[in-house]
Amino acid sequence: MSGIALRTPDVQTLHAKLHAIFGYKPRDEQVEAIKTLAIDQQDLILTARTGFGKSMVFHSISVLRGGISLIIMPLNLLEEEQVC
Repeated sequence: MSGIALRTPDVQTLHAKLHAIFGYKPRDEQVEAIKTLAIDQQDLILTARTGFGKSMVFHSISVLRGGISLIIMPLNLLEEEQVC
């Protein structure tokens, strides 16, 4: 992941910027969530399945906008889901 903050992202280059930062192409749903948070600067409650790539969404905000993100995740629910 790049250590350079890409401030003021625009929607036309968002896919390419995320690909450059993380090294793989983001899903359209991830880009839409990131657009809502980083470009539109709107609040978002993201509920998504395991393996969706929520961490990419959360980390992208700090990288794209600069600064710090506070992420609250109920990890105990993830642990319970994965125990069979």
